[in-house]
Amino acid sequence: MFHDANGLTQHTRNLRTYGSEVLLLLLSVLFFAAAFPGFLSVDGIGIFGFIALIPLFAVIRNAPWKVVWFYGWFHGLTCYLVFNYWLASFHPLAIFISPLVFSTYMLVLFPLLKLTDRLFPSYGYLVQTVIWIAYEYLRTKGFFGYAYGILGYSQYQFLPFIQISSIFGIWGVTLMTVFPSILLGNLLGDLINGSIIWSREEILSFFKKHRISWISYIVLFIAVLIFGYVSISMHEQQEPDRRWRIASSSTMPTPGKAGSPPTSGTSMISNGSPMQHSQTGTLRSSSGLRRPSYRQSTGMTTTRVIRRCTDWSVSSSISHKSCRYRCSLGTTMGGRRTSLSPR
Repeated sequence: MFHDANGLTQHTRNLRTYGSEVLLLLLSVLFFAAAFPGFLSVDGIGIFGFIALIPLFAVIRNAPWKVVWFYGWFHGLTCYLVFNYWLASFHPLAIFISPLVFSTYMLVLFPLLKLTDRLFPSYGYLVQTVIWIAYEYLRTKGFFGYAYGILGYSQYQFLPFIQISSIFGIWGVTLMTVFPSILLGNLLGDLINGSIIWSREEILSFFKKHRISWISYIVLFIAVLIFGYVSISMHEQQEPDRRWRIASSSTMPTPGKAGSPPTSGTSMISNGSPMQHSQTGTLRSSSGLRRPSYRQSTGMTTTRVIRRCTDWSVSSSISHKSCRYRCSLGTTMGGRRTSLSPR
């Protein structure tokens, strides 16, 4: 056992030490992948988003400079191989390109986080939180911009929690998600290297030292939930909007059933107001182009009214749960803002 330049207690490193750090990185990969929809969970387990980075930051705190860059490369490669397994269904090369890109990002990010930890050994987790959010923002930009995997998105099922995105965007959600991971990751790192003893008194002493940070987080977390519940309650009390707006549309051809033409993708309607009677409407684009009509049965919520419509020249009736509608949606729809309005 020895002390490094920052006074942190370090154990003599051996093969077992490196092996345990690799296992911690793999545990972080598992938590990260489980937080999102995938082969581990169809809907994802959002709570893992709050703890996914704990093992990662414990490793960064204790890893020597000579291997921290390799740990970053290894984590980025394995994480996005596991997380983006579905890319192989698009093209065999896709499953390798994304992990290689993000392993390069992590190769740079890990030493930067390590440097922050060395410059600010006691409160570096505050700066590391800012750096992590900056990294997630920058990775969405440029030719290789790729937003899938931003930790804030793992909370998509936690509706009251994500309402702050109306003010701060996804970055506010990400901040509230990653901060406890980074703080607890530094605690775990100190427990592993021996600078904090595994005892109730020592752990309580850590939280007492950083009480301003975690108390502020708890207060903010409660405020976020209050804001979320109030926002949802106010929305539910509003008069239903009769003007229906398409939230997203895709012109990517989708193979149809045997004997039927290819479909033109999926469109989602943002207004979730229930329709209490049958109505017939017309889909219009911002350019004024008239779209063919739809028909909706009694009691169906307008969300997902239009799913996969047939080619422009073909009309068909499609049954989806309690919804039966008729539509014929052209492939010229993508890129325009469209709205669904009553005749």
